[in-house]
Amino acid sequence: LVLVLLLLFFLLRTMRAVVKLSAAGALLSMYALYVEYQHNHNESYEALCDIGPFSCSKVFSSKYGSVLGMALGADSPFALPNAALGLCYYLFMLAISPLDSFLATSFKTVATIAAATSSVMLGYVLAFILNDFCVVCVSTYVINAGLLYQCVKELCAPSQTKAKNA
Repeated sequence: LVLVLLLLFFLLRTMRAVVKLSAAGALLSMYALYVEYQHNHNESYEALCDIGPFSCSKVFSSKYGSVLGMALGADSPFALPNAALGLCYYLFMLAISPLDSFLATSFKTVATIAAATSSVMLGYVLAFILNDFCVVCVSTYVINAGLLYQCVKELCAPSQTKAKNA
């Protein structure tokens, strides 16, 4: 057990921040999907993120839990839960993170701007329309802000490196 923990510690130290944040986001998205599924199929299920008067289960199962469902109609095959879209986004970020090209960094940055924009919109809905608090949701908003910072930093880094070498 100690060897496994040491190995994880050294692996995490050497990983890029984008990989760490994306992995954390993917795990949170999988948990959100699990909570939503359990909430919809098991009336007695109580999620760990349902804390006192605040309920992530209610947030996930609200009409705002699927932005595409609101836009395209609940019966649309593309009416995926927000957590599923988030999982796709975080897996995309994990897949493209090892690539160091300008094009890959640009794709990551554009995807992250879209994710950060949706976080602001969903944060507004959470606070002012649903009047609720969701630990999982807010955690993904923080992760998306961190990813935005890291991607913009990566996008600007090549020009700084070239200036130092000149």
